[in-house]
Amino acid sequence: MYDKFLSLEPDKQEKIINAAMKEFAEKGYTQASTNEIVREAGISKGLLFHYFSNKKQLFFFLHDYALEIATDKFYDGFDPDENDFFMIIRQITMAKLKILSKYPEIFNFLEQAYEETSPEVKPELEKRNAKVIRSNLRKIFEKTDLSKFKEGIDLQKAISMVSWVSEGMLNEAIKKAKALKQRVDYARLLTDFEAYAGILKECLYK
Repeated sequence: MYDKFLSLEPDKQEKIINAAMKEFAEKGYTQASTNEIVREAGISKGLLFHYFSNKKQLFFFLHDYALEIATDKFYDGFDPDENDFFMIIRQITMAKLKILSKYPEIFNFLEQAYEETSPEVKPELEKRNAKVIRSNLRKIFEKTDLSKFKEGIDLQKAISMVSWVSEGMLNEAIKKAKALKQRVDYARLLTDFEAYAGILKECLYK
């Protein structure tokens, strides 16, 4: 169904995918404008509809594409036997930054799609029973070595706290980059995150 689009050069695919994800993530399905998507991607509207019959088909292509990356490909390179909490967090952070460096709006798009209320797409989204990255992350943390934590530490709260730090840093970096019309420095962001993680480690570990 998408052979014509997938035969495009990778950089052209990425421009269209990122432009569409950004528009759907920011405005939701109903308010998203294909005019804005083609303007952002630098293509004609006729060309967009050469690859996708309509906005709905484009949306579901993005949904499938994003889920494949955020679930299956997210864990490429993970050490399945790692049980140190902060090493697991580092693996997750590196995987997320790797994906975001290529598709900056992917997680925002998936979050918006998960909460989508448009009757035009909601029934189909529910039928798909999409895999959610959060549920997969729980499985990773099942192997965490709890003996390293100080007595009384709640693992779920520890995960939430470190996740908040990670998300906060990432959102702030993206916001700043957009304001300055620059790319996010993901290498610097990872370095900064590891510094914060070191402080949290002192607080959580024996």
